Amino acid sequence: MIMKNLKYIFAAMALVAAASGCNKEQKAQEGNFPADGVVRVNTTVAAPLTKAGTSDYEGETLGLYIDYGTGDRFTASNVLWSKDVNGKWTASELMLWKNAQDRAAVYAYAPYTTAVVGEKIISFDIPADQTAGIDAADFVCFADDDFAPYTDLDWASAIAVNFSHALVKLTVNITKGNQFDGVDMPVKSVTIKRAAGTVNCDLAAFNAVSVPTDAASVDVIMHKAGDNCYEGIFFPGLGQKPGEEAIIVTMEDGTSHSYVVPAAGISFEGGYAYTMNLKVGKDKLTLARNVSVNNWNEPEEIPGGEAERI
Repeated sequence: MIMKNLKYIFAAMALVAAASGCNKEQKAQEGNFPADGVVRVNTTVAAPLTKAGTSDYEGETLGLYIDYGTGDRFTASNVLWSKDVNGKWTASELMLWKNAQDRAAVYAYAPYTTAVVGEKIISFDIPADQTAGIDAADFVCFADDDFAPYTDLDWASAIAVNFSHALVKLTVNITKGNQFDGVDMPVKSVTIKRAAGTVNCDLAAFNAVSVPTDAASVDVIMHKAGDNCYEGIFFPGLGQKPGEEAIIVTMEDGTSHSYVVPAAGISFEGGYAYTMNLKVGKDKLTLARNVSVNNWNEPEEIPGGEAERI
């Protein structure tokens, strides 16, 4: 009788061990895939090259695409996500993964807009008045056209959306020429002239940014970030061409001083951040010195400014 009971006990233990093995095998196949199949996101934004790692994305909305192909019932386009005060992201509609194994294209951008001008092409109007700050002008995006839930979801079973900056950040440091010696003449404003007012971002083309042919020009009034230091986010337009007035510095007495792009041109490219050190002369601005420009992804140098990621 005892031997018979032992057989039952050993059989039960074998079943438990087999079930445990199956669970481990299934977990290995599914990785961090959520049991409920619900899509979740965590967001960061690329950090400056002078800093380590990434930082939390401070924006409050984003748009998300999960693309399994046209006609697939799990494909979702431009779904609004909002962040609460605790940093948790919530979708405006339920988004589900098809399963743990099937790969999908995942695209995200921020801030959210309904201005979609083509399949996964987002239109963004760059704010002209940035005197209160540059956050509203910082258009960011993310693309992964081969996302595998079973390997690519993070520890929280979420998409780790690491945004990249799509536009140009410019910091202008102002120094004053000899004619201001002994005269307290503050800077009233700094303006980036005739930049692109609207850009299109093609998420499926890995966030390629272009200017629509009918886009209007805007003069971007920069934010005062410190003493004689101004910053703004823009995208190159007519005012950044050779021979054009690219930057206007207006003093408190109403006089204006302009920086004209040299014949050789100056490179302002999306995905870069620049610092220009400008000296205010009697009637114009001149570069105080050549500067290095750092790509947000790869460092390189060109004459004309010192760059650092946002």
